[in-house]
Amino acid sequence: MLPMAELAADAPARKDVVVGALGASSALAGLILIFLAVVISTYQRLFGAPPQAGNPHRRAVTGIMAVFCLGLLGTAMGLLWLITSGGGLLYAAVIATFFVQLATVLVVAFYTTYRVLL
Repeated sequence: MLPMAELAADAPARKDVVVGALGASSALAGLILIFLAVVISTYQRLFGAPPQAGNPHRRAVTGIMAVFCLGLLGTAMGLLWLITSGGGLLYAAVIATFFVQLATVLVVAFYTTYRVLL
C-alpha cells in the first residue's frame, strides 16, 4: 500500500480537473444538441406536425433540452472557476454538475431510445 504522501503527490491539480470537466461538459452539450436534432427530424419525418402534449417525442425533447442546459451550466461554472481562481465550493459544484450531467445524459438516452425511437 502506498503512503498518503505518495498518493497526494500523484493527485491531479484542481485546475486540471476543472479544465477536463469543462471540456467534457461542453463536448457532451454539443453531442446532446445533435441528439436533439435527430429526435426532431425523426418526429417530423414520421408525423410532419409539432408534437402534442403528452407525446413521448415532446417529453424526450424537453428532457434533451434540460440536459443541454445543464451542460451549458457546467461549462459556465467551469469557466467561472478558471476566471476567478475559484474556491472549494465552486470546485465541488463544477464536479457535481458534471456528474449529474453524465447521469442525465444516460437517462435521457435510454428513454429516448426505448420510448421514442424504437
